[in-house]
Amino acid sequence: MSIAPEREHLRVDDRPQVTSTRPSTSAPRAGTPATERTSGSTNKHRADIDGLRAIAILLVVSYHAGVPFISGGYVGVDVFFVISGFLITGLLLQEVARTGTISIRDFYARRARRLLPASALVLVVTLFIAHAIMSPLAAERVNGDAIASALYVANWHFAMQTTDYFAAQVNASPLLHYWSLAVEEQFYMLWPMLILGALGIGVARSQRFDTTALRRIVAALGVVGVTSFMWSALFTSSQPGWSYYGLQTRAWELAIGAGLAALTGSVSRIPRAVVVLGGWFGLAMILYAALRFNDFNTYPGTAAMVPVVGTALVIMSGVRIRNGGTPLLLAHPRLVAIGLISYSLYLWHWPLLVFARSLTARVTVDGEPIASPWWAIALAVAASFVMAMISTRWIENPIRNSSVFKHSTNASLILGAALTTIPVLFAVAHLPGPFTSTTVTVAGVVDGASLDPSVLASVPNSTPNMSALDASNDGVTGMRDCHQSFAATPVATDCLFGDPHGDKTIVLVGDSHAQHWFPALNRAASQRGWKLYAWTKSACPMVEVTVNNDQVAGPYTACDSWRKGVLNQIKNLSSHGGVDLVMVGRSSGYGSSSGATTPILDSKGQPLPGDQAQTAWVNGTAALLHDLRNAQRVALLQDTPWAPSDRTECLSAHIQDSSACAFIGVTSTREQMLTNAEQAALVGNGKASSVDVTELICPGRICREVTDSGTVVYRDQHHMTQSFAKSIYASVADRVSGLLNG
Repeated sequence: MSIAPEREHLRVDDRPQVTSTRPSTSAPRAGTPATERTSGSTNKHRADIDGLRAIAILLVVSYHAGVPFISGGYVGVDVFFVISGFLITGLLLQEVARTGTISIRDFYARRARRLLPASALVLVVTLFIAHAIMSPLAAERVNGDAIASALYVANWHFAMQTTDYFAAQVNASPLLHYWSLAVEEQFYMLWPMLILGALGIGVARSQRFDTTALRRIVAALGVVGVTSFMWSALFTSSQPGWSYYGLQTRAWELAIGAGLAALTGSVSRIPRAVVVLGGWFGLAMILYAALRFNDFNTYPGTAAMVPVVGTALVIMSGVRIRNGGTPLLLAHPRLVAIGLISYSLYLWHWPLLVFARSLTARVTVDGEPIASPWWAIALAVAASFVMAMISTRWIENPIRNSSVFKHSTNASLILGAALTTIPVLFAVAHLPGPFTSTTVTVAGVVDGASLDPSVLASVPNSTPNMSALDASNDGVTGMRDCHQSFAATPVATDCLFGDPHGDKTIVLVGDSHAQHWFPALNRAASQRGWKLYAWTKSACPMVEVTVNNDQVAGPYTACDSWRKGVLNQIKNLSSHGGVDLVMVGRSSGYGSSSGATTPILDSKGQPLPGDQAQTAWVNGTAALLHDLRNAQRVALLQDTPWAPSDRTECLSAHIQDSSACAFIGVTSTREQMLTNAEQAALVGNGKASSVDVTELICPGRICREVTDSGTVVYRDQHHMTQSFAKSIYASVADRVSGLLNG
């Protein structure tokens, strides 16, 4: 999460200077409009806004650092959006009031001076560090992230990746936080022109900026804000990635701040006591969201109203009063000092945290990260503050205040173009890196622990027949609409594969860990004369439980609906010719509130603790077996072994020695919990069985990344490549024959 707090300030007389619509012989010229002073106005800087920035950045940094009780610290981004909308719109309206128009060139020149120097510096430094400590494949991904960030399209870049279930590297990107800078800049690409359009394109300098003109602007803001908010409310659940990162669902937050800037004159007429109380209530709303929201909230949706409205109330309080309430608290010198470095602090903190965690990485056997030591996180946060102070003092302020750039729009625009181009050039230059392999410590082993790690030394070195990048993209193809992504719920009907005239009917169902068996089963079915029906959905277990899903930002109800549809399809097949075998595949990612990538939820949408999660899986499996009772046989496939980390990244670093990427295929604690639950549900059921598939992938529990024939096995941490799945079809066919005849 991220945001670039706006570095420009309004004076305490924040509202645009508006002339009356009534004719008057004493009406001032457009260049020097009459000024209505707000209560307590001075010409001093709004220190309370710097303090509010400090609150926002401290929430974001605390959340990213993993401070336990700041579970909703991501709302600091929403605070920044409102502040930015308020400040920038206020400045634009002051310019219109003063000159009768907006200079688009001057506006972009100012933003280039303020934002790009620090932004470009962080991008370049991040690229160098990424190529120094990350695998070549991971560093190559950072190159793409840097290009998108430099061009202010990072939000769309990351949104597109979140729609891909296999793009777990999104959250590990050291440049993920640039998404919010992109949202702001996209908004400000359009907003000045929208203001001019609302006023009448080409506002003449002789025209007064009167209350009628201000009403047009407020009306335009209303259209933008209401449309964006409705989009957020209606589509966050079904389009979580696009909604979280998209301008279309965030513009209303900036519009709230912009509307407040346009209506500050009205704020001055609100009774002081009401504004003071509103300021405290607004601050409480921000803190409530930071403390009570968590990663299971559907966001932004309508939930973002809490921090957004809270921020607006705090800003309103500062417009009306100066020497009391929240403005006095937020103007504390220490908060102001943090607020003044908040932009650079935002830019530095996330990549430094990502790199600190990368360098101190430990994982469970499931490949789940174990929290980095507190001292590593503390050092990263401290380094962020130091770099922020250095950047602000020696980069931001000198360039922003340089007389050369302040007095030359062309020079500022050239500077902006250069600072945009430099990170792009660094990214496309494919920086060489001294990456060396490090040992990843694995914990939580249940089965396979008796194997001596020295057995890996005897793994032969084989040359892969594809690049690491190609292997990472070697996913399952050919399933048509029979594999569904996250939001989709319709169940396709044309899902017959294999031999359409076969004398046996096999059904493959489950999540992506069922899907990655499809290439092997499809070839086996075609060879052996079996009909194969296949329905799979990303991160959706067939076991009848409701799980959380980060991609839909909450309970995975689309999975529940899809599952019902699939069970109906199987029921129809059973009543028209029968089903000989149902194969149910699943990941071991499901589990309790502690450690699972996809927690099992209770009826209130909250993650279940360990024992309750296991009980829910037992009951859900029993319910599934009941619904499949008309099938002749049911096989519950245990999960494939998870590698300690992405194997294609390992391969990219050891392309000449693929044996370095081999690992022991152990049974994780999480997989053991799910298997135990399934076996408990199988008691007394003579038609169903639990099937261990480890030997098909990891003979002798030794998991190679490249086979003797050069086929790459894993395309990430836990999915087989399509090429490997096809290569083992004969062994899979033998196992299926055994199940059919069992």
